[in-house]
Amino acid sequence: DQRTLTWSVSNDAKLQVVSVSDGRELATETLLNEAAPVCASRSASSNLVALGMPDGAIRLSTVAGTSSVMERSELPTALRDLAPGEVARMDNRLVEHSDSGVFQLQTIEASPGETIEVGKAPLERIDHLERSSPEEMTGPGPVLLAWERGGILHAISTRKDEISGGLRVRERGQIQLARDDRPLATLLMARGASALVVYEDGLVVRYDLSNVEKISEAESQRVLDGDGRVTAASMVLGRETLLVGDSRGRVTAWFLVRPASANQGEAAAGLHLTMVHTLVTGGSRVTALASSARSRAVAIGSEDGRVRVMYVTTEQPVAEFEATPGKPVDALRISPRDDGLFVAIDGRLKNYDLHLGHPEASFRAFFKAVWYEGYNEPQHIWQSSFAGVEPEIKLGLWPLVFGTLKATLYAMLFAAPLALLAAVYTSEFSPPAARMRIKPAIEMMASLPSVVLGFLAALVLAPILETMLPAVLASFVV
Repeated sequence: DQRTLTWSVSNDAKLQVVSVSDGRELATETLLNEAAPVCASRSASSNLVALGMPDGAIRLSTVAGTSSVMERSELPTALRDLAPGEVARMDNRLVEHSDSGVFQLQTIEASPGETIEVGKAPLERIDHLERSSPEEMTGPGPVLLAWERGGILHAISTRKDEISGGLRVRERGQIQLARDDRPLATLLMARGASALVVYEDGLVVRYDLSNVEKISEAESQRVLDGDGRVTAASMVLGRETLLVGDSRGRVTAWFLVRPASANQGEAAAGLHLTMVHTLVTGGSRVTALASSARSRAVAIGSEDGRVRVMYVTTEQPVAEFEATPGKPVDALRISPRDDGLFVAIDGRLKNYDLHLGHPEASFRAFFKAVWYEGYNEPQHIWQSSFAGVEPEIKLGLWPLVFGTLKATLYAMLFAAPLALLAAVYTSEFSPPAARMRIKPAIEMMASLPSVVLGFLAALVLAPILETMLPAVLASFVV
């Protein structure tokens, strides 16, 4: 998250750590001392890496950046005079003199984890989903999804052992797919209740994992209309939205929508995958997709070397440039703080500064209906903050505008007649002695902001009036 180190895992399970400032390799470590894995998966917001093995097992490893503070006296003499903001190498680690005057020692460490036996044939497509923080000693463990050669889809639910701290299999299930050709991707949706199998010809099959031991097909959907091939597929933050890139350069976003005719009590089988957003309408073949770990921003790489950064909810473009003209983008990664973009092209890793701004705020988001995850149609909704980063920020202003107008209208229905009648009574009918007291009191109230009066009424008058509510309501009629 400091954008000082990057790491990658090669096909032979070697972990390579590279310094961003000068591009030099800091360390190389072998994650496995056995046969090379066939495939791998890593969640954007997790440090857990899953490797699919030729023997049908999944090897789990944790790769995480660590940072510690050092005193100037603990550093080698040559590094004690680092200027603020400078980064230097110390063995296979980096020392950064931060702007606050602290020396931070940064490195990336890998630790082997559990081995989960899945099948007997090689696992060629896998995915995993963390359900709790890695630091938690107890609670649910990751959900694992694997496609075994021969067309068998496996799903495994795990739980952290309270005694050993390791993982133990809680539930497992498998299903023989109708097709035995290798899919482009197998992806877990939010909370691991559904799985998506994406094929290059545009077919996406969703499987219900609500009961892992009895996996069932929920629906099949085509995500291409006409010629072309699906070339990239990824899940957006929150894992509710599927991002699909194809050979014609189109990038679309899909999520589950409940049909208008379905009952609210129907199970997940009543939902169907629907195309909601079109981020790119065409161009060169899409070769890479990457999602942010803290926002709805996604990076899109093309065969012609063009890179786009888009915001999914509002379909707002953030950035567009050519990394290396004419050469396809191999891989993308948005930095953990959304302040950088890493692009891999032709064996080289390029680092770009990224400033997202506020793509969630636009004229469309303010005043037009937006189709949010979990809703059956575009709607005007205001919900500007959440406890986590996964939900979509909703900035529709019409609920605020009409809410203000409605509150004003209903308040005036009571206030206007009372105020006019009170003014007529005070000026024409009340005794002079009462008028001398009422008039200064009203002028004093007029000098106070109405918000203050409402606050005082809520604190003082409301508790009194609630004890005599029938009498108060009857007084208006009388």
